[in-house]
Amino acid sequence: MLDFPYCFDGPHVFDVPGSYSDRAAQIQATKTVQYAHSIGEVVTAAIDAGLVVRRLVEHPDAPRDYRGDLAGPEADGKYRLRLGGEAIPMLYTLLADRPA
Repeated sequence: MLDFPYCFDGPHVFDVPGSYSDRAAQIQATKTVQYAHSIGEVVTAAIDAGLVVRRLVEHPDAPRDYRGDLAGPEADGKYRLRLGGEAIPMLYTLLADRPA
């Protein structure tokens, strides 16, 4: 389900059991605060911080269900978030460094 904003619109507070990585984890604090940031916001922040962006790769699959609500792994063992049957990026890798 696509039910989280794509870009920054302030904090989102959740009171759910476990953590984002393990809903069954036994932890005392269950309130979490999460922020949405678009890829453009993240890349711009890196550039504004003086970093040189070397690579940006979007990944349409993941080795596990980071969302906690996907149907299960597909035939190749990877998880995908599909919209209209097409896999959309779930993760991305940003490589940047500070010039010498």
